[in-house]
Amino acid sequence: MEVRFFAKEEKELLLDSISKLWAENHIYVRKPEVLEHLTLHTPYRQEFCGEENYSFMGMWHENRVVGLYGLIPEKANILGQESLASTDTIWKIDSESGANGFAFLQYIVENNIGFSVTLGLSWMAMAIYKGVGWYTFNDLPRWVVICDLQSALHDLLPKETHNCILPLAKVVNTIENYQIKINELKKESWDKFYYEQFAPKYIGIKRDYEFLHWRYIQSPILKYHVITIEDSLQNIHGLAVIRIESILNGQKKIGRILEFIALESLPSIELANAILRYDNE
Repeated sequence: MEVRFFAKEEKELLLDSISKLWAENHIYVRKPEVLEHLTLHTPYRQEFCGEENYSFMGMWHENRVVGLYGLIPEKANILGQESLASTDTIWKIDSESGANGFAFLQYIVENNIGFSVTLGLSWMAMAIYKGVGWYTFNDLPRWVVICDLQSALHDLLPKETHNCILPLAKVVNTIENYQIKINELKKESWDKFYYEQFAPKYIGIKRDYEFLHWRYIQSPILKYHVITIEDSLQNIHGLAVIRIESILNGQKKIGRILEFIALESLPSIELANAILRYDNE
């Protein structure tokens, strides 16, 4: 059994393996540029898996790919200290091959990847992660902001949830005079806020300018919008990244909040206001 990263020249084999083992219509297969953006053209790939490889691992048995482990290389921030990190996208073994997927996890442990983001874990995967000493979270709360209550009730939400609806989102007036900037993120001002104020106080994926520029601004397919809150001296106090997309055959729109970063209450309120106003523009 051989476990290693897919090499650059094995692109077609990787796409074929994703189609057969994971999902035939996966966006990586339909839009290979997304695969390359997230696993090849990343700021941290060389340190993670070498210059000549995708950050996508395969397991070979008798010259056949029988397992996949997809990783997006990143850096972790732990109260201002950095380590290797990853967002894990797939851990899949061909059930008929008799292969053991623990070899993938062994790579993560042996290479001191100290922070891993994996959503939608099965109970078995959670048991395995706990078994190697990792912390897992059984519940990850998400915000749902409703801007058009009637449309949400009529078109999106099942009737049994209607009595759980929170109050309709609305703009809250403040006395602060912050400036709202859309898609004008500057490296010097963001990194000053991030490294001096935010990084020492949180644990998670490193979100400096290099990460935000790669992950969102350079995205080959999806259009993201970066909202920043600045004072009169152009000091940043908060940032949000959102994506607006059409649903129901283009009849409605929903927004996704990918990042919401602020330390103080008033900039947080202004950032939320800016998101709501953006929806109405």
